[in-house]
Amino acid sequence: IRQKKDTVVYDLKQFKDGSERVIEDVLKKLPGVTVTDAGKIFYKNKEIQALMIDGDNLFNSKYTIGSRNLDADAVETIEAIENFNKNKVLHKITETDKVALNLKLKSGQPVLSSRAVLENDFYSKYNNSVTTLLLHSKYKGFNVTGINNLGEKLDSDFTFIDPILSSKVRTRNIISEGSFPQFLGEQNSLLNNTFMTSNSMKVKMSKQISSTFDVSYSKDRIWQDIEASTQYSFENQEFTYTNADHQIKKPEVFSFNNYIDFYNDMDLQINAVFLLEKRQSNFTNNVVNNDALFKSSVKSNNFFTGGKMEATKLLSSNSALKFHLILSEDQSDQNFSIFPAISINDVVLADKQYNHITTNYFEGQAQYYQNWKRFKLKITNTAERKLNCMRSILENDSLLLKDFQNNLNFKSFVNQLEVDASLSYKKIRFGISQILWYNQLELTEKKINGFDYLFNFHIKYAVSKKHSIQFVSSRQIEAPSLLNVFNQPILTSYRSISTNEGKIDNIISTVNSVDYTISDFYNTFFFKASLSHVHRNKNYYQTTALSPTIIFNKTVLLNQGDNRTSINLSIHKLIPFVKVNIKYNVTYTFSTNYNYIDDSDLRSIKSKALTNEFTFYTTLKENIILSNKTNFDLNFFEANDEQKNRLVQIKNEFKLDYKVSKIFTLKGLLQTFIPNSQKRQKYNFLGFEISYLLKQPKCELYVRGQNLLNHKVYNDIMVSDFAVSSYSYRLQERNIVLGMIFKIF
Repeated sequence: IRQKKDTVVYDLKQFKDGSERVIEDVLKKLPGVTVTDAGKIFYKNKEIQALMIDGDNLFNSKYTIGSRNLDADAVETIEAIENFNKNKVLHKITETDKVALNLKLKSGQPVLSSRAVLENDFYSKYNNSVTTLLLHSKYKGFNVTGINNLGEKLDSDFTFIDPILSSKVRTRNIISEGSFPQFLGEQNSLLNNTFMTSNSMKVKMSKQISSTFDVSYSKDRIWQDIEASTQYSFENQEFTYTNADHQIKKPEVFSFNNYIDFYNDMDLQINAVFLLEKRQSNFTNNVVNNDALFKSSVKSNNFFTGGKMEATKLLSSNSALKFHLILSEDQSDQNFSIFPAISINDVVLADKQYNHITTNYFEGQAQYYQNWKRFKLKITNTAERKLNCMRSILENDSLLLKDFQNNLNFKSFVNQLEVDASLSYKKIRFGISQILWYNQLELTEKKINGFDYLFNFHIKYAVSKKHSIQFVSSRQIEAPSLLNVFNQPILTSYRSISTNEGKIDNIISTVNSVDYTISDFYNTFFFKASLSHVHRNKNYYQTTALSPTIIFNKTVLLNQGDNRTSINLSIHKLIPFVKVNIKYNVTYTFSTNYNYIDDSDLRSIKSKALTNEFTFYTTLKENIILSNKTNFDLNFFEANDEQKNRLVQIKNEFKLDYKVSKIFTLKGLLQTFIPNSQKRQKYNFLGFEISYLLKQPKCELYVRGQNLLNHKVYNDIMVSDFAVSSYSYRLQERNIVLGMIFKIF
């Protein structure tokens, strides 16, 4: 491990033991790096902003396409970059807390290379893919094409802006498209039939201009059988709901995006990105709901177009201007039908629900940066305009139900002027920001104007470059979303109706946090402790009304604030000489929330959540590799009506790799799941792999078995403050496949 300014360089040959196939397998072994089950990559507890190949970002937000498919042997070193900024002009005069990873390929890599993975049991199970990498001085490209039905989920989500903005420009579908639980992980519980291709190409048109094209397409057929029983308890009342679902979902996603980058190697950078995305899905469900048989279907169509243009100009060695403009439109259409018609109350029967939402978004922002020797100033003005249009109709045999129609326009305008100043003196950095915040909200005939003054500050004391403590205090304003304001009921599934009180108002959140971080020079040791507290002056809360066939959910806005406090601890330790790598992450959260059940008074709920993850990895005698990952999760709810629910779940994954020789390897996997510690029900999943390496041609052959104990159904549990749900769902059946990995060219 080498330190190079803001970059830590990992020499991978010191971490690889021959068991790795793709670069994600190597990342899991690096100190300071964490990879979640979903493939998200964190460095020092921060999710990476980019996964680059030799400095080029081919994957953008879909970086798991690269981490899960790029050959581990093709990469020589990995650079973990702190103070990362995609903007090369601002990187010269500003600092960030963002991180990224850069994969440095081995010298002598061919211009064009391709590898194939073929896994089949020659009967019904398969997982086949081809990965192609193009490396050229003017062209860099990446392609992954694959089909599988072994539970390999594919990353089809793409965004051209940060996640916070992404939630503003995109519309969330309101009508449910089923439940597909994956507590056991995708390869155990996802029943799929997937085709996917993702293609990325970066073209350097000149020394200053480059353009990146990405075209992706995926099609799937996902199915699941679920049986559930939910016990509701509150104020000495008890209800039991049962349901059995046979679900089939057929999603299809096509996306095209184009990045254009201009940088004159001096003082001017211009970036433009355009995204076009079409999603559609057909969902069908045969269900028994409290002994009543229904057939339902949901057809969803989403079409998204959006673009962002950004220009940054360095005015001097200490000052810069940046502008950006965002335009987008998101359209969502959903058609829900159910047979026979469902009873909403004693009078109304409904069999069709139609929902259409259009979201138009505009944002313009200007920023001015000025640096002096110890003093930095940033002035930002952001104007944001958003228009949501909703049309929803509930029908019964083409008869419109007048009391169940939404026809609303929800408009919002926000202008925010922020002045941010920071002062550095020796080891202390102190910063303050003052925000003038103005917005207008308009919902049909309701209008409000909001004006507020926000004051934020942060202070950081750097004991050394690798040792610091930081305190941040900030206030933020949250405007209501469309999901909080529609006021006529919408049938969201065969057993639920959602609506809102229809009130609009702004919510002020106050966030206080303190972080303590320390690591050694080579990053073999990393420790971070964080404490944060969030208070909202008001919030939207749920009211739930129960009936024999359907559950009514209503959102109300109350001048009753809630609180959430979180404590996080992360420890990573690498002992190089004995090759022991230990990672421990724990988060404890306790909060106060509120709700109503039927005609109950306002209920105050205190909840606690504790998540632990402990990972241990070591090499014995150079040919035996042991790894173990343990997850311990606790959820506890207590309401002021003395209703209490508690759930403890445990997962453990043990892996053994035994290198018999340079060409012959044995692998074993034992996964243990305890869904509810009180019932002491335990599931063991056993897997194995025997691999053999052929030198001429270079090809790896292997036999792999999964779920050898053949659990066909898994029983799980979920809890809330007033409900306990026990449910079971189907699993991937036992399979043994013959696999082959080889280079095509």
